[in-house]
Amino acid sequence: MLDLQHLPKLSALIMKDAGIGSATTSTLASSASFSHLKEFKIVDCSSMKTLLPHWLLPNLQNLEEIHVRACSQLVEILGAETSEVEEKGSDALIKFHLPKLRELSFSELPNLKSICSKSGVIVCDSLQLIQVFGYCDKLKSIHPFVPLVCNGQPFAYAPPSLTIRSWKEWWELLEWDDHPNFKNVLRFNPFAG
Repeated sequence: MLDLQHLPKLSALIMKDAGIGSATTSTLASSASFSHLKEFKIVDCSSMKTLLPHWLLPNLQNLEEIHVRACSQLVEILGAETSEVEEKGSDALIKFHLPKLRELSFSELPNLKSICSKSGVIVCDSLQLIQVFGYCDKLKSIHPFVPLVCNGQPFAYAPPSLTIRSWKEWWELLEWDDHPNFKNVLRFNPFAG
Protein backbone atom coordinates (compact mmCIF):
# COMPACT_ATOMS: atom_id res chain seq x y z
CA MET A 1 0.00 0.00 0.00
CA LEU A 2 1.14 3.52 -0.80
CA ASP A 3 -0.47 6.15 1.43
CA LEU A 4 0.49 9.76 0.69
CA GLN A 5 -1.11 12.45 2.84
CA HIS A 6 -0.70 16.19 3.45
CA LEU A 7 2.09 16.79 0.92
CA PRO A 8 1.14 20.17 -0.61
CA LYS A 9 4.33 20.44 -2.72
CA LEU A 10 4.15 16.94 -4.23
CA SER A 11 3.55 17.45 -7.96
CA ALA A 12 4.24 13.97 -9.37
CA LEU A 13 4.44 10.39 -8.14
CA ILE A 14 7.62 9.78 -10.17
CA MET A 15 9.54 12.51 -11.91
CA LYS A 16 10.85 11.75 -15.35
CA ASP A 17 14.61 11.45 -15.52
CA ALA A 18 15.84 14.43 -17.49
CA GLY A 19 19.42 13.34 -18.21
CA ILE A 20 22.12 15.71 -16.99
CA GLY A 21 23.28 17.83 -19.89
CA SER A 22 20.95 15.96 -22.23
CA ALA A 23 17.86 17.06 -24.12
CA THR A 24 16.36 13.58 -23.96
CA THR A 25 13.99 12.44 -21.27
CA SER A 26 13.43 8.89 -20.10
CA THR A 27 9.76 7.95 -20.05
CA LEU A 28 10.11 4.54 -18.46
CA ALA A 29 10.21 3.92 -14.75
CA SER A 30 12.12 0.91 -13.49
CA SER A 31 10.01 -2.18 -14.16
CA ALA A 32 10.09 -2.95 -10.43
CA SER A 33 8.72 0.47 -9.38
CA PHE A 34 5.36 -0.12 -7.70
CA SER A 35 5.04 -3.60 -9.26
CA HIS A 36 3.64 -5.08 -6.01
CA LEU A 37 1.39 -2.12 -5.20
CA LYS A 38 -2.22 -3.15 -4.53
CA GLU A 39 -3.71 -0.03 -2.93
CA PHE A 40 -2.93 3.63 -3.64
CA LYS A 41 -4.32 6.32 -1.36
CA ILE A 42 -3.57 10.01 -1.81
CA VAL A 43 -5.01 12.77 0.37
CA ASP A 44 -4.38 16.54 0.38
CA CYS A 45 -1.58 16.69 -2.19
CA SER A 46 -2.69 19.97 -3.69
CA SER A 47 0.04 20.47 -6.33
CA MET A 48 -0.65 17.32 -8.37
CA LYS A 49 -2.46 17.78 -11.71
CA THR A 50 -2.21 14.21 -13.05
CA LEU A 51 -2.23 11.31 -10.62
CA LEU A 52 -0.76 8.47 -12.71
CA PRO A 53 1.19 9.07 -15.92
CA HIS A 54 0.46 6.51 -18.64
CA TRP A 55 4.08 5.34 -18.80
CA LEU A 56 3.90 4.13 -15.19
CA LEU A 57 0.81 1.94 -15.75
CA PRO A 58 2.69 -1.15 -17.03
CA ASN A 59 4.21 -1.34 -13.53
CA LEU A 60 0.78 -1.21 -11.82
CA GLN A 61 -0.57 -4.56 -13.00
CA ASN A 62 -1.39 -5.60 -9.41
CA LEU A 63 -3.15 -2.36 -8.43
CA GLU A 64 -6.60 -3.11 -6.98
CA GLU A 65 -7.74 0.17 -5.36
CA ILE A 66 -7.27 3.90 -5.95
CA HIS A 67 -8.54 6.39 -3.35
CA VAL A 68 -8.09 10.13 -3.99
CA ARG A 69 -9.31 12.92 -1.71
CA ALA A 70 -8.76 16.66 -1.30
CA CYS A 71 -6.24 17.17 -4.11
CA SER A 72 -7.43 20.58 -5.22
CA GLN A 73 -5.38 20.94 -8.44
CA LEU A 74 -5.92 17.40 -9.77
CA VAL A 75 -7.34 17.55 -13.32
CA GLU A 76 -7.10 13.90 -14.45
CA ILE A 77 -6.34 10.52 -12.91
CA LEU A 78 -4.65 8.72 -15.84
CA GLY A 79 -2.77 10.98 -18.20
CA ALA A 80 -1.13 10.70 -21.60
CA GLU A 81 1.28 13.33 -22.85
CA THR A 82 -0.07 15.77 -25.40
CA SER A 83 2.71 14.78 -27.82
CA GLU A 84 1.65 11.11 -27.70
CA VAL A 85 -1.99 11.99 -28.34
CA GLU A 86 -0.98 14.18 -31.30
CA GLU A 87 1.40 11.50 -32.63
CA LYS A 88 -1.29 8.80 -32.62
CA GLY A 89 -3.89 11.11 -34.15
CA SER A 90 -7.06 12.53 -32.66
CA ASP A 91 -9.12 9.38 -33.42
CA ALA A 92 -6.66 6.88 -31.92
CA LEU A 93 -7.38 5.43 -28.49
CA ILE A 94 -4.69 5.14 -25.87
CA LYS A 95 -5.45 2.08 -23.75
CA PHE A 96 -4.78 2.16 -20.02
CA HIS A 97 -4.35 -1.44 -18.82
CA LEU A 98 -5.17 -2.03 -15.14
CA PRO A 99 -6.29 -5.68 -15.10
CA LYS A 100 -6.84 -6.07 -11.33
CA LEU A 101 -8.37 -2.68 -10.55
CA ARG A 102 -11.51 -3.29 -8.44
CA GLU A 103 -12.31 0.04 -6.79
CA LEU A 104 -12.03 3.76 -7.55
CA SER A 105 -12.98 6.33 -4.92
CA PHE A 106 -12.90 10.14 -5.38
CA SER A 107 -13.79 12.97 -3.04
CA GLU A 108 -13.19 16.72 -2.83
CA LEU A 109 -11.55 17.10 -6.24
CA PRO A 110 -12.95 20.45 -7.44
CA ASN A 111 -10.82 20.58 -10.64
CA LEU A 112 -11.10 16.93 -11.70
CA LYS A 113 -12.32 16.97 -15.31
CA SER A 114 -11.60 13.42 -16.46
CA ILE A 115 -10.61 10.01 -15.25
CA CYS A 116 -8.28 9.49 -18.18
CA SER A 117 -7.00 11.51 -21.12
CA LYS A 118 -9.53 12.53 -23.74
CA SER A 119 -8.26 9.89 -26.14
CA GLY A 120 -7.95 7.16 -23.51
CA VAL A 121 -9.95 4.16 -22.39
CA ILE A 122 -9.43 2.01 -19.30
CA VAL A 123 -8.97 -1.69 -20.07
CA CYS A 124 -9.84 -3.81 -17.04
CA ASP A 125 -11.97 -6.82 -16.20
CA SER A 126 -12.23 -6.52 -12.42
CA LEU A 127 -13.75 -3.09 -11.74
CA GLN A 128 -16.56 -3.52 -9.21
CA LEU A 129 -17.10 -0.16 -7.49
CA ILE A 130 -16.74 3.49 -8.40
CA GLN A 131 -17.52 6.02 -5.66
CA VAL A 132 -17.70 9.76 -6.29
CA PHE A 133 -18.28 11.84 -3.17
CA GLY A 134 -18.79 15.60 -2.93
CA TYR A 135 -16.97 18.41 -4.69
CA CYS A 136 -16.24 16.64 -7.98
CA ASP A 137 -18.56 18.94 -9.92
CA LYS A 138 -16.31 19.40 -12.99
CA LEU A 139 -16.30 15.66 -13.67
CA LYS A 140 -19.06 15.59 -16.30
CA SER A 141 -18.26 12.46 -18.29
CA ILE A 142 -18.00 8.90 -17.09
CA HIS A 143 -17.36 7.00 -20.33
CA PRO A 144 -13.58 6.45 -20.12
CA PHE A 145 -14.02 5.72 -16.44
CA VAL A 146 -15.81 2.43 -17.00
CA PRO A 147 -14.30 -0.70 -18.57
CA LEU A 148 -15.52 -0.25 -22.13
CA VAL A 149 -13.05 -2.81 -23.41
CA CYS A 150 -12.55 -6.38 -22.20
CA ASN A 151 -9.95 -8.66 -23.79
CA GLY A 152 -9.65 -6.17 -26.64
CA GLN A 153 -13.38 -6.27 -27.46
CA PRO A 154 -15.87 -3.49 -26.64
CA PHE A 155 -18.55 -4.30 -24.08
CA ALA A 156 -22.05 -4.28 -25.54
CA TYR A 157 -23.32 -3.67 -22.01
CA ALA A 158 -21.91 -2.59 -18.68
CA PRO A 159 -19.91 -5.25 -16.84
CA PRO A 160 -22.31 -6.99 -14.42
CA SER A 161 -19.93 -6.53 -11.50
CA LEU A 162 -19.77 -2.71 -11.75
CA THR A 163 -21.71 -0.45 -9.36
CA ILE A 164 -21.43 3.33 -9.27
CA ARG A 165 -22.12 5.11 -5.98
CA SER A 166 -22.55 8.85 -5.72
CA TRP A 167 -25.04 11.57 -4.97
CA LYS A 168 -28.07 11.54 -7.24
CA GLU A 169 -27.45 15.19 -8.22
CA TRP A 170 -23.99 14.36 -9.64
CA TRP A 171 -25.35 11.35 -11.54
CA GLU A 172 -28.05 13.46 -13.15
CA LEU A 173 -25.50 16.08 -14.33
CA LEU A 174 -23.33 13.56 -16.19
CA GLU A 175 -23.07 13.96 -19.96
CA TRP A 176 -23.61 10.85 -22.10
CA ASP A 177 -22.87 12.20 -25.60
CA ASP A 178 -20.52 9.40 -26.68
CA HIS A 179 -22.35 6.50 -25.03
CA PRO A 180 -25.99 7.50 -24.38
CA ASN A 181 -27.15 3.94 -23.62
CA PHE A 182 -24.61 3.43 -20.85
CA LYS A 183 -26.67 5.39 -18.33
CA ASN A 184 -29.48 2.87 -18.77
CA VAL A 185 -27.33 -0.21 -18.17
CA LEU A 186 -25.00 0.97 -15.41
CA ARG A 187 -26.00 0.09 -11.87
CA PHE A 188 -26.26 3.31 -9.89
CA ASN A 189 -26.58 3.12 -6.11
CA PRO A 190 -27.12 6.64 -4.68
CA PHE A 191 -25.90 7.70 -1.25
CA ALA A 192 -28.71 8.19 1.23
CA GLY A 193 -29.25 11.65 2.59
